[in-house]
Amino acid sequence: MKRIVLVLKGPIEALPPVMTTVRVLSDIGIEIVVIVDECSETTKKTLCENNSNTVHCLYTSTKNAISENVVSKLWRWRNFHKQAWKTIKDVYQNGDALWIGSADTALALGKKLFSFHYFLHVHELYDTAPFYRNGLGVYARNARRVIVPDLCRAAIMRVWWKLPETPAVVPNKPLDHPRQVRMPIQDLAIQKKITEIGDHPIVLYQGHIAKERNLNTVAKAVSRFSGSLRLVLLGKNHEGLVSELSEICPNLLYLGYMSAPTHLTVTSYAAVGVLQYDYSMLNHIFCAPNKIWEYAGFGIPALAADLPSLRYCYERFGAGTCVDFNSVDAIEQGLNELLENRNSYVRQSHLLFDSCNMFSLYRNIIDE
Repeated sequence: MKRIVLVLKGPIEALPPVMTTVRVLSDIGIEIVVIVDECSETTKKTLCENNSNTVHCLYTSTKNAISENVVSKLWRWRNFHKQAWKTIKDVYQNGDALWIGSADTALALGKKLFSFHYFLHVHELYDTAPFYRNGLGVYARNARRVIVPDLCRAAIMRVWWKLPETPAVVPNKPLDHPRQVRMPIQDLAIQKKITEIGDHPIVLYQGHIAKERNLNTVAKAVSRFSGSLRLVLLGKNHEGLVSELSEICPNLLYLGYMSAPTHLTVTSYAAVGVLQYDYSMLNHIFCAPNKIWEYAGFGIPALAADLPSLRYCYERFGAGTCVDFNSVDAIEQGLNELLENRNSYVRQSHLLFDSCNMFSLYRNIIDE
């Protein structure tokens, strides 16, 4: 296989694993033609640097329809279908394979896909989204290979969609990771706030700050350390929850939202990284967060929810501890364990990061 046409509905920057796909396949000698709604000039340069890749932007997303009503969504899907197939027709050559970058992309392109050899990349489990769960089965069965980010999700999808083989698992590991702790932060105001923390260990939560990611118990546990720890939150503040958490934990610092990958400059200062998910849906129970790899690349031990996917990951490598996030005592004990045995957890976190060779995983997929 010499060439792959990768198609993605939406801006490619919104799905870092697709960016990784393009770069890894390019590095192992595959020419990639990218067809995407939107792509910044900086991203274009990154994807096309030192290779023969090309990027075709359709510009069919929210720039053309601001509202989120049903009519506008249908219009965007129909427009994407039309423009994407027109571009595929222009660039496709005999022997090419298609790489379908998301569930939305597959459903928008429709069953015309079945006349092509294609790979299907599915990023979520969609157990609470019947439209996707029921609609994707026929696309998965007709795909040359299905790619997912978690082993448990792969097994579940094989059963749901009656697949002849288990989907390939490619974790959401970034291809580039600075791995340098205490990096310079370009935002001088944030750098000043981090510097003022001094030598106090940082317990970092990065992600959505929302009710379904209950951080109250984490705040209560950190407050028990008599000011020796700092709880730092990085992400979007939904429903004003930061104020409530600040009342629980006076040693809380909220830094707002930072876009990827610049947020890693803040991550690099953490002593402990928090991964909080719950039992509200299978997509959470069998999660595959980028944070696993972002923390591990810096050697940051993880305080993770006691869920199957996270337990399998962290207990296998000894790179973190899984606790009951409904229990303040359990979180406090988990923090004590990580801080008292920090050197071992740092070493094992680096081993976790190095355990995954993205190039081998992609070679195995395209060579089958």
